[in-house]
Amino acid sequence: MVLPSLPYEIWLQVLEDARLNLQDLARCCLVSKTFRLVALPRLYHTVDIRLVRPHDRTAASGPLAFNLPFAWSATQTSNLLALTLFDSPELASLPRSLEFGFGPVRMREIFEGFGAALQKLLKALPRVHELKLYNFTDEQLLDIFPALEREGGKIDTFRGFGGETIFNANAASKILWAVSPIKELHLTGVLDKALPLAAPPPLKALVNLELDTVLTPGILSLVSEASGNITRLCGLNLSHNISSAVSDLSPFTALLHFDWGYAFYSARDFKNLINHSSQHLRSLQAIRTLSLSFVRLDPSSPKEDLDDARFSTFFSAFPSTVEKVTLRIPTWLWKLGIRFISDDGWCPRLRRVICEAKKWEGEDVVEAVQEACEKRGIRVEFIARTYGF
Repeated sequence: MVLPSLPYEIWLQVLEDARLNLQDLARCCLVSKTFRLVALPRLYHTVDIRLVRPHDRTAASGPLAFNLPFAWSATQTSNLLALTLFDSPELASLPRSLEFGFGPVRMREIFEGFGAALQKLLKALPRVHELKLYNFTDEQLLDIFPALEREGGKIDTFRGFGGETIFNANAASKILWAVSPIKELHLTGVLDKALPLAAPPPLKALVNLELDTVLTPGILSLVSEASGNITRLCGLNLSHNISSAVSDLSPFTALLHFDWGYAFYSARDFKNLINHSSQHLRSLQAIRTLSLSFVRLDPSSPKEDLDDARFSTFFSAFPSTVEKVTLRIPTWLWKLGIRFISDDGWCPRLRRVICEAKKWEGEDVVEAVQEACEKRGIRVEFIARTYGF
């Protein structure tokens, strides 16, 4: 008996499971024409060109990943890949993301031909809409600007800049001018000061800003054109750079989703980050989903007595508009939060709470949080993490 085939949408949902790796997808392509039709776009989603030294642990992986000897020029690299793609138009139409740059930061010597290479690659990949440039120097960024000016109009998601370094606001601004309008921007690196820009890049279409670093005045000035349109903001504060961080988020008037991490070493650092987080919360105006993580970087650091007043201020700063909260905080701090959750006037729209902790110390805390949430009809979930508290 021939069984009826499932709709394409069902297979698509099955094969989009994040647990499937590239080897799984490659095997799926060999099962049937239907599987191949669904799995092939996922298999060839990303073109990753990374210049690495032999045996580098940061090597790229995937069917369109090119880990090339550092002695190669960018021109040789792009010629090889472009030739492959031009010979197979079906393959060239599949990639949606292009990643281009160096492996380790220490390898960022001046390298000729990046601009021409990037232009050739973007032209060979007509449906790429996401571009990631990593570990480039400011000089190299300016070298690839003409390529982005010609071929960057189709990009709606941009990731890049400084890696672990301080990048130049003017170089970054010029690149963002070339790829605008974009909807998503992911920044790495540090921009300490708000440099005077001739004109901020036109980022009015930007709705999602993700930072792998602290939000500084420099970054705020870089995205000033978009601050009133951004609906999702993600980032990270470290205890040692808290002095250079922006605490007032009121320019982000359209913000709906806020996801922030706070990393610290000592109890004193934790107090400072709690204060900083409270300032963040007080400046959020229409937030709906809130995710806050506090991670101790040195588990061996001594614990100090922490006064309740400071942490009461933290809970009382939660915006009244929030509907979903995810918190990774120490168990003892949850004990303090129970009386806020029990109060119907605290976050009256709250409907879901996700509690994350490395270790739940005692069932009494879990039961108390559950009871407080159930009284208000709030769905609660407890998740154990292998990192953080």
